[in-house]
Amino acid sequence: MTLKIKNLLPIFCFVGLLLILQTTAFAQVTVGSENKNTNDKCKSNQDYFRAIGYGKSSNINIARKIALLNAKSDIASSVKTSFSKTTELYLEESKTTEKEALQSKFEENQKEIVEQELQNLNIVEENQKQTEKGFEFWICIEMPKKKLIDTFITNTKTAVSFDANRYNDIFMNKVVIDIGD
Repeated sequence: MTLKIKNLLPIFCFVGLLLILQTTAFAQVTVGSENKNTNDKCKSNQDYFRAIGYGKSSNINIARKIALLNAKSDIASSVKTSFSKTTELYLEESKTTEKEALQSKFEENQKEIVEQELQNLNIVEENQKQTEKGFEFWICIEMPKKKLIDTFITNTKTAVSFDANRYNDIFMNKVVIDIGD
């Protein structure tokens, strides 16, 4: 599997944004130990990918942006891992001779769909706290799995021939990725 420069663009943007934020205000990127939202509505389940992001800054808006970026990064990572595992399992049981071409098309469509869906996330919960040094912000976001896989299948079926029902079954029923557990 080759790594293309355009695939690294979101990572470079994320790192660049963090560097900018650190020069304008103190920024702390932490997920987990300082996580306030540990209730069930902020955990991934069969229907939703969910993630919690934490941000800390002297500016409340920057703290929120950091928290949202962290949560989006976690969801994107989880979705990518889920799609990769689904593709791996699908291709293992597939009888096609064009596995590399199919894998390449799957990866291309998955990347496009994840980028698109990251713009349409649902916010489940937000919390903020003012401290002596500024603000702490927690945000819980979710992405519906069914919409994600339906969009993927619709877009991919127009480009390549594959067993969409089988791919959907693997994604929804066999691949379980938890975020932050």
